[in-house]
Amino acid sequence: MLNKFRGIEEKLLSPLIGLLVKYELNPNYLSLLSLIFSITAFFSLIYNKLLLSIILVLLNALMDLMDGKVARKLDRDDKEGDFLDHLIDRYADVFIVSGLIFSRYGVFWIGVFAILGTLLTSYVGTQAQAVGIGRVYSGLLGRADRLVLIISGIGLNALFKGKILGFHFITWVLILLSILGICTFLQRTNWVLRQLN
Repeated sequence: MLNKFRGIEEKLLSPLIGLLVKYELNPNYLSLLSLIFSITAFFSLIYNKLLLSIILVLLNALMDLMDGKVARKLDRDDKEGDFLDHLIDRYADVFIVSGLIFSRYGVFWIGVFAILGTLLTSYVGTQAQAVGIGRVYSGLLGRADRLVLIISGIGLNALFKGKILGFHFITWVLILLSILGICTFLQRTNWVLRQLN
């Protein structure tokens, strides 16, 4: 859903991207940094450092936004970088969602479906490219949407420790990731099959 606003972030980040391009920073380093931020976000969630985990998830998102843009401006957007970027994104997704699951506010069995929805959605998006249709970003819950949902849930959990209908805000995030993730997977699968037919 947030893909409709792609391009706005380019204007906001252009000074920083310009600086990285000026010094010819290898965009793969940004991808690696995004992974490091997701791993540290995992541990921050485990140890109940919620505000720190928000910052780390934001930094993960920022690095993920910039690596591709820097690669294109440096004319280094090759297949190897694209592969590493998407591989690291999946690891980052697993670390961040696992941090929610294993935090003191998560519920394991709900988290299993959240991981499933997250990975299946991304898989269909890239598998469409493998069969020649092109990468698919459509649907209810893309990666940017997931990160906004996660950051919002952690923030609400940090502010309000109580439960709504028996669940903490972080558990509600896992529930939404499960439902919307699986719905997005089905949406994308349906779209790909229609294109193939």
